[in-house]
Amino acid sequence: MDAVIKYIVANPLVAVGIFTALLSSVVIIFREDIRDFFHKRIFKIEKDFLVGNWRCKWEIETPNDYEPRVITDQIRILTLRKGTFDGESLNSWGHPYEIKGFATPLGVSFSFRGKGDAKDFVGVVLIRREGTSAKTMEGQWSQFYKENKFYEGKIEMVKDNKRNA
Repeated sequence: MDAVIKYIVANPLVAVGIFTALLSSVVIIFREDIRDFFHKRIFKIEKDFLVGNWRCKWEIETPNDYEPRVITDQIRILTLRKGTFDGESLNSWGHPYEIKGFATPLGVSFSFRGKGDAKDFVGVVLIRREGTSAKTMEGQWSQFYKENKFYEGKIEMVKDNKRNA
C-alpha cells in the first residue's frame, strides 16, 4: 500500500486521473438528483420572474419613414417549463399574435406570429436580462410584414404588477 501512495505522490498526473475518475463516478451516480436540483432552482426563479403580463413599447427604427414611431401593447406569458415559454398578445391595435420563446439567466428570446388575417406578421425579439428580479427588460426586435418589408427597432418590456386576469 505504501508503494502505491509513493507512486501517486511522485506522479501528480496519476493523482489527478484518480481524482477525476472518482468525481466522474459520483456525478454519474447522482446525475438525476443534481439535474433536478438545478432545474428546480433555476426554472422556479424563471417562472416567478417571467410568467404574467408585460407592457411593451416597440420603437420602430427601420423603416425610418414608418408612422407611428412607437407602438405600445401588452403581452401575457402563459406558461414556462424548463426554459421554454408560450404567450399571446393582448394588444388593442388590431394584430393579435402568439409567442414562443426561451428564457435563460442571460436573456430572453421569442418569436411571434400573427393570428388569423395577420398570419404573415412574423418576427423575433432578443432581450438582455438584468437579474432575476428585474421589472424591466430591454432589447431588439425584427420582423417581416406586408409585402416582405423588413421592420426593426428597440423594445422595452415592463412587468405589469396588476393581477393577471
